[in-house]
Amino acid sequence: MAVQATQDFGEIQSPKRVNEFRRFLKVFFGRPVVVIGLVIIAVLLICAVIPSVLAPHDPTAQNLRNTLAQPNSTNILGTDSLGRDLFSRIIYGARTAVIVGFSALIMSSVLGMTLGLMAGYFGKLAYTIIMRFIDALMAFPALLLTLTIVALLGGGMHMVIIALG
Repeated sequence: MAVQATQDFGEIQSPKRVNEFRRFLKVFFGRPVVVIGLVIIAVLLICAVIPSVLAPHDPTAQNLRNTLAQPNSTNILGTDSLGRDLFSRIIYGARTAVIVGFSALIMSSVLGMTLGLMAGYFGKLAYTIIMRFIDALMAFPALLLTLTIVALLGGGMHMVIIALG
């Protein structure tokens, strides 16, 4: 006699496919520090893009009768020694900070990728020369090196961007 094995396993289902990007977003934005940081960056970028709409006063207008005033309803953060509104100056200063930061970031990224590609493409001699140059730069503290480069090149926002980059 022949025995028939009839086991019913049912329909085998494959595991549900997880969308890794959605999982990343859920974990990433589930952290309060990340959300707070993104809000701060968004506020900074908004201040940099439209400072004239957000600033209540002209940041360069002097009012010598209102010097070093405490925070009040007119001047949210008070005034400086020349009577200029500190809140307006901070909002307008965000533009400079964003321009310098992004420009230095782009410049250093392009320079780093170029040197990395050259080291990888040309091989051992180019790699050795580039690495010794970078090691010499890394031997100095970053702030001291930046200040030295700015002092040698001269002042101005462009020279600060070059030195930071």
